[in-house]
Amino acid sequence: MRGPRIAWTGFSLALLAPAIVSAQHGISVGAKAGLSHASISGADNQFGLSAREGFTGGAFVTLSLSKAFSLQSEVLLTQKGGEIYSYGYRYSTRYRTDYVELPLVGRYTVSTSQARRPGTATLVFSAGAAVAFKAASDGRALFDMQGMGLAVIPLKTSTIDSGLVAGAGVDVSVGDGRGLVLDLRYTSGRRPVDPDVAFGHIKNAVISFTIGYSRRVG
Repeated sequence: MRGPRIAWTGFSLALLAPAIVSAQHGISVGAKAGLSHASISGADNQFGLSAREGFTGGAFVTLSLSKAFSLQSEVLLTQKGGEIYSYGYRYSTRYRTDYVELPLVGRYTVSTSQARRPGTATLVFSAGAAVAFKAASDGRALFDMQGMGLAVIPLKTSTIDSGLVAGAGVDVSVGDGRGLVLDLRYTSGRRPVDPDVAFGHIKNAVISFTIGYSRRVG
């Protein structure tokens, strides 16, 4: 576990250090919370899928490099997972994993000359990457024993997840360097949820919507 953590920390610092030095338009901090629609991707076609509705939220720091470009580093609690089942519901595999996720995204703001006036909304596009560390997990396989009851087998889930992030949102200025943040995001997992499953290298996929508050601090 230390290797990926150290690598990600070094990567984040390498990107953020020049941003801190060169940031000419301010640093903002904030918090956000919302809903996540999590599912499993990569399962074979003979299996059905169902999603997990959950929570996502945490804190962020935004470093403005110019009027249009900024970097945002986040710490989030994100609920991921989903269920894979055979048609007929004789067998299913359920993954419910909570992660502490560390996204790092670049943001492009479609701004106007009135962008900082109270009540003005600006469109924002974002893209980047994220690494996540397992905080809690409930993975299990369930078998219908045809009249003999339900057999439940615990499953392990990967300790570390990573993914690519893309999204869009709206920033609304409320004056004095404060703002409301609405963000719609898709995170595509790049590591197997459970590398031991027999029906493919399944991965996490999450659509999230959050509402937040930010304040300029520098």
